[in-house]
Formats: sequence, C-alpha cells, structure tokens
Amino acid sequence: MRRSLRAHVLAGLLLAGASRATEPIDPEHGEPPAGTLALLQWPALTGTSRGLCPESPAQPQPLLSAPAGGDRAGELLPPEALAPGSDTPCTPPRLHRSDGSVVDLPTRELGYEEIALIAGERRDDRVQVFTGEAWSWVRIGDGARYHPIETLLPERMGYLSGAFGGRLCDVPGDADRCAALPSQVASDDLVVRALSSRRIDGRLWLEIELHDNVCEVDEPQPRARGWLPALDGGGRWTVWFYSRGC
Repeated sequence: MRRSLRAHVLAGLLLAGASRATEPIDPEHGEPPAGTLALLQWPALTGTSRGLCPESPAQPQPLLSAPAGGDRAGELLPPEALAPGSDTPCTPPRLHRSDGSVVDLPTRELGYEEIALIAGERRDDRVQVFTGEAWSWVRIGDGARYHPIETLLPERMGYLSGAFGGRLCDVPGDADRCAALPSQVASDDLVVRALSSRRIDGRLWLEIELHDNVCEVDEPQPRARGWLPALDGGGRWTVWFYSRGC
C-alpha cells in the first residue's frame, strides 16, 4: 500500500524525536526558519553524499556577528565519524559556542542524505548561517555551493507550508486578483510543482501548479494553478520541498 506524503513526514518527525530529542530542526522534513534564503552545501563541513564524513575535513571556521567582522559567535566544526573506518556515517556539523559547549547545527537535505546548512544572505565569500539560535556570518571555502531556494523548488516535489495564506493569484503582485482555494482542493493531499518565479517591487512570487499526489495516484491530474508570494510577512517560505520524494 502506498503511504501518503503526510504519513512519511509524520513518521520522519516521530523517528527524529525519538532518536534525538534535542535536535532543534528535523534535517529531512519541515520548513526552515524565517530568514532562510538558501541552502549551503559545503562537503568539507557538511560531509559527502550518503551522510559520510568529509574526505578532507575543514578546519574550524569562525562565526562572526557581521559580514566584515564583528563579535565572534563561535566556530563551525566539521562532522566526526561515528565509528572507525572511511566508509562510516558522521555526526552532523557542529557549533562550538563561545561558552565552550558544542551542539549540532540544524541542517536540511538537498536530496537523499545530501546535507546542507541553512543559509541567509550572501555577500561575496561571506554567508549567513543559522545556528539554531541566531544568524551568524562565516567565510566559505573551496567547494562550498550556495543554492538559492527559488532555484531548488522547480527541481523537486513540493508542498504548501504552514505559511501559505490559502489564496492563489491570477497574476503576481496583484492582491485584488487572488482567490481562496476551493475547500475540496485545500483539503486534499496534493503536491506542488513550481513553474516559474518573478520579482515584483522587490518581492519574490512563485507560479505553482497543484496536482494529485504522485505517490498515491497512477495518473495525477492538475487541480489548481496560480501565483503566491514566496515568503509570508514573517519571512517564511510558503512552499517547501521533499528531499526524498515518496
């Protein structure tokens, strides 16, 4: 029997809660915090694909309160192997706080076991990263890739997040030409396909199509199409994606 996407998400959250009660954000599912603009893939700090340790771990990277300097907020530490050997899973990347304590950094997956840091603004080689408590700046090194969220959504199966306001618009930027989703469509287990994006007066809009759950229906059909703000008023993404599909 096929399981719904909601069931997969719930199961993942329950497992995450049972195995690591202190994890601030589940690494596979769920929307990131307000202020997220990108995911930062940095193999020397986040590990290789399949959750393995970096082949050449980075040195501890200073975190600062401002892109050009400021107060030191701690250090980013590379993952550590959970067991001896080269082909072994790793801990998450970690934060060495200024008080001396060490905690796991919140992460997200770009794809199956492709771990990335949660990132905000980028200024040249400086990137904001979310530590679970605040946003701090780090100087990125060789091999680091900054993936803006709007470039990730069209390539992945998505869903409407808790920040979605319930309305789709005929055109981007015109609140007078928006309407609430029909109750039947809003209540169904649908998935989102991001079609395009556009900036209107500095605000990012997404054109999306809602269609039947491809994990449950052999011939999924489109159910609705329109535009919505990519971010709500609090800076949270209204659409997010499943890193592992069905």
